[in-house]
Amino acid sequence: MIFVWPTLSSMGKMTQNTRRLPIGSRFFLFVVFLIVHVAVAETLPADNPPSYPLQRLNPKLHDITISVGIPWNQAYPPQGGASTPVRWPIIPRSNWAFAVNAQPLVADLKNGQQFLKEPNAWRLCKAVLPSGQWELPIPIAKKCYGSLNFQVRIRMNSFSSMLDENAASNIGWQEKWQGDSKSYLVPSDFIESSNEIFTQAVHDALGENTHSMSVHHTAKTLIRYCLQNIKSDGQYVERSRTSVRGLAVNGAAKTVESGSGTACDLVCVCVATLRAAGIPSRPVIGLTNKNFVGTYTSESRYMVWAEYALPGAGWVPFDPKRMQGTVDRVLLKDQWQGLGSMPFLNTRIPIAFSFVVDGVKNAYDAIGPWSWIPIYKDRPLPVPQNFNSIPWYQTANEETYLLVPYSPSTQQLGVISLGSGTSTPPKVEQQ
Repeated sequence: MIFVWPTLSSMGKMTQNTRRLPIGSRFFLFVVFLIVHVAVAETLPADNPPSYPLQRLNPKLHDITISVGIPWNQAYPPQGGASTPVRWPIIPRSNWAFAVNAQPLVADLKNGQQFLKEPNAWRLCKAVLPSGQWELPIPIAKKCYGSLNFQVRIRMNSFSSMLDENAASNIGWQEKWQGDSKSYLVPSDFIESSNEIFTQAVHDALGENTHSMSVHHTAKTLIRYCLQNIKSDGQYVERSRTSVRGLAVNGAAKTVESGSGTACDLVCVCVATLRAAGIPSRPVIGLTNKNFVGTYTSESRYMVWAEYALPGAGWVPFDPKRMQGTVDRVLLKDQWQGLGSMPFLNTRIPIAFSFVVDGVKNAYDAIGPWSWIPIYKDRPLPVPQNFNSIPWYQTANEETYLLVPYSPSTQQLGVISLGSGTSTPPKVEQQ
């Protein structure tokens, strides 16, 4: 059975009866839909292209489908789950991509045999932290009728990037960072930039005068220092036996202490070191159906790269995995492969600036990018998939629980590239 998506306040009033409305009522709902559609489209942030010396080019369209399975087979959700929606991250506009708002954002939820569908899920979305990221909340019923499965479908337009190295190297430091960049100077999940390890790394790489070079050359020096001192296994995801579970990330501090980590951890170390030096920087979690240099088609998968702020220009993309081992002896004034000018960036679709939407404390049983209620108190991330049972806390008294069977959550990713995109997002004209 198919339902119109309920709001959080109407979850308990949902029925399974469907009736055809009279023509007059259907026309009224159509008019209301147009008004809601226009209003939602106008709340989307404005297009956000970079400024010279950054330039975006070669737009590509992609249809994205993400399906997440939550094998929770109890009659009621984990404690707090019925009042906590599942959350999925979205980046509606950035320097290097934008959602095509002329196409609907569609969300589905299957609860056992019940099937809920929201054909215009933009109306549910809202801006959240970190700056520039949105979330799509998906309401959960008070009772479960089998495994929970949700799916999100969206069309995105992404760009290649180009950077004029000479012009970038002439941009100096500024007293205060402007716009969304200033929010990316502080520590965040897995990016412990206030740790003295990163303060020391900045001084080791730059010396006492940390502002002796331009922002761009300082960033390149710090990134190269990180790439030379951290080993990476090149992995982005944790997998179950059959599918993706989430992102493989331990965090910047742990990675520096051990000297090695995943491809995600290499991003975290670079971002933490840049922030410690006073340069706003952020991870970018995205999807692609290409290899990491965009030369051939692969299975749809997660990929993580990073960006740092260039004053007055925008966000400079860089890919630590692509750069490692290739920039050790390249001069700062020269173009670096995988930094600034990235012709393959249009094969990647950014979806988040954080590893778990709404924070890692709200990860269900693995590290993002979606979140719900933690499957149980103090669970490890990811919860080992060989666990046969886990504690189910039925009440607020967390000393009372039952052991219930456990299966890990799963993710299926789909990216279909449609060809050339557009330079600016289409506008919805108010009627």
